[in-house]
Amino acid sequence: MGSGATVNGASEIVEVATGHNFMRDDVFRGNANAYNTYAHTTAAVAEIGTMVCGGWLKTNSPRIKAYKSMDTYNVKGKHLSSGNGNWSKFNTTSQSELRTLGKEAIKNSPMGSLYPNSADSYQLIYDYGRVIGTSGETSARLVFSNAGKIITFFPQ
Repeated sequence: MGSGATVNGASEIVEVATGHNFMRDDVFRGNANAYNTYAHTTAAVAEIGTMVCGGWLKTNSPRIKAYKSMDTYNVKGKHLSSGNGNWSKFNTTSQSELRTLGKEAIKNSPMGSLYPNSADSYQLIYDYGRVIGTSGETSARLVFSNAGKIITFFPQ
């Protein structure tokens, strides 16, 4: 509908300059009532789509930013298979592979499935359906801020 509204706008701009509205005069063969109904309908649906998309973007902004942040995030050494201590550990030391796992979790977890971690952060728990941890874990917890900064990521 956005494209239709754009074409309608272009035809009206041309009409101002030339007196000829190609949508009304050529496509709708001069039927002004049919053209007006079409033009108003496409404009209304395009406006509704814009509102819906704007709301979706606002709601999902933290998740989108976290997804992008995974490109540079490094999982802490204590969560790598080579790490010391009793921390949960991934079954790899490859930061590239771990970034891919993080992106998979973020991409496949819509905002509605995230839990507030604090007033300014979210956490998600994602089950990969395959072993990702050294103790057989198949899920991971990922915590990120409203600004999209990754706070922590580890198998669970």
